[in-house]
Amino acid sequence: LPFWSYLTTPIFRTFIQRQINDVFGGRLKLMVSGGASLPPNVGRFFVALGIRLVQGYGQTEASPVISVSPISDNRVATVGLPLRGVKVKVSASGELLVKGGLVMEGYWNNPKETAKVIKNGWLHTGDLGEIDRDGFVTITGRSKDIIVNSGGENISPSRVEARLTGQPNIAQA
Repeated sequence: LPFWSYLTTPIFRTFIQRQINDVFGGRLKLMVSGGASLPPNVGRFFVALGIRLVQGYGQTEASPVISVSPISDNRVATVGLPLRGVKVKVSASGELLVKGGLVMEGYWNNPKETAKVIKNGWLHTGDLGEIDRDGFVTITGRSKDIIVNSGGENISPSRVEARLTGQPNIAQA
């Protein structure tokens, strides 16, 4: 944070944190974000206010939680570590693959669709991601959203869209 923000943070925490806490019933201990990748600046905003915010990642096909940020080592730009007994890896194409007892056996009466998403016991999530050396998972996009440019390069538009929608005059990208 810039130096001046260290001077103003206590003031913001005193007034803004109390109001946010009141909105959530007055006894807010922890917030969990899931469902979509949280822009890091939003996560940092809540953390700067002293509000504990962690992220989780999952899918219905994986009962539904795959990873969660630990409170003791919350890395705002990630969706945390895989749960105990869950294996996550990145395919050659950048897709997140998940394996473990939480992965569904298949879609009800639909072996064709099941075969598309479960291969050799690995759930192909359709999400693009990275795993750092400490095992923290970061979502970088959706494989269905990939744009192939004229040079044959694959581009995920989600980071560009997040930057655009972070601008005050842009609601959707």
